[in-house]
Amino acid sequence: MGEIKYKLWDKHKKKFVELETIEFFDDGSPYLINSYGANRFELIRFTGLKDKNSKEIFEGDLVKKDDCVYKVVFDDGCFTITDKTDGKVVGRLVLLIEFDWDKLEVIGNIYEGKNK
Repeated sequence: MGEIKYKLWDKHKKKFVELETIEFFDDGSPYLINSYGANRFELIRFTGLKDKNSKEIFEGDLVKKDDCVYKVVFDDGCFTITDKTDGKVVGRLVLLIEFDWDKLEVIGNIYEGKNK
């Protein structure tokens, strides 16, 4: 199993901030993040993968392969790559043979407004 990592998006400040403390309910959902509580923040999961430039890939990242741009989404218990324009799933992390994950390049994310 890959390394379990998170990034933290501060919805009020509109930027990524350092993750200080995180606690989870029994179902795995977060209930305490940093000193402000979970409602102010969005917890961003690491896929366990790196792009072709060795940059870590997180959910919400926008990735490019050839001339196509995709969004990384956590859905139904696994990470998926979805077509940016129509949301159609084009690859699932649990089925690595379906997609050339090692040919992806992170070009931005949905949080910072880059390459939306």
